[in-house]
Amino acid sequence: MLLQGNHASIRIQHLITIGTKYMAVMEGQGILATDNLNVDAHPFWSQISVLDVASDGAQFNDMVWASPDIWNMDEPEFSCVPPCRVKFPPYTGATSVVNFPLMTVSSGAWTSTITVPPMTLSKLGFEIMTPGEGCGAGGGGLQRRTAFGPIWPIPATTSNWPAVAYRGPDGKSSTASPTGAFPTSPPSIGPGPAPPQMGA
Repeated sequence: MLLQGNHASIRIQHLITIGTKYMAVMEGQGILATDNLNVDAHPFWSQISVLDVASDGAQFNDMVWASPDIWNMDEPEFSCVPPCRVKFPPYTGATSVVNFPLMTVSSGAWTSTITVPPMTLSKLGFEIMTPGEGCGAGGGGLQRRTAFGPIWPIPATTSNWPAVAYRGPDGKSSTASPTGAFPTSPPSIGPGPAPPQMGA
C-alpha cells in the first residue's frame, strides 16, 4: 500500500498482507511486515488492527483518537501508552458568533461592498497533542491513565477567513476573502478561562 500526498489524517482498520516486505509506505517510510507477523508458520501473514496515518508522514501508528463520548463524561478521560499523540473530537457543547468584516471589491470604475451575516460556530476543534509536551496542567481537565496528570486541549486556529462568492459588473462569479486575521481562539478550554456559554 503506497500512501502519497496524504493531505488529511486517515484511519485504516484490519490491514493484512502476505508475502510483502512493507505493509505500507509513505513519504519514504515503511512499516515492515516482519514487525507485525501474526503467525509463526507458513503462510506468514501480517496484521495491523488500526493504522492511523498523519498528513505529515511523521508517524503511522502512535495516534490515539479520543471518542466523542469523552465530552459526556463527568470526568473526561482517555488511555494512551506514551509516546502517543492524541486527537480530540470537536467540542459541540457551546456556540460562538463571529462577525464577518465588510469587504470592498472593485473592477475598473465599479466598486461594491460585500456584507456577510455573522457566522455561528457550533464546533470547537483541537490541535493534535502529545501528552507531556506543552500540555496545560492543573486541577480538573482530561485525565489520562498515565503518569502525566491532567491536560487541557488546545483549540485549533486558522489564519484565513472563508472565501465569499459574489457577482461582478460583468455578471461573472468571483470570490473574495477579508484580508485581516481570523479571530484567535482561546488558548485553552481550561484551566483559568471560563467555559464557553451556549449561545454566547
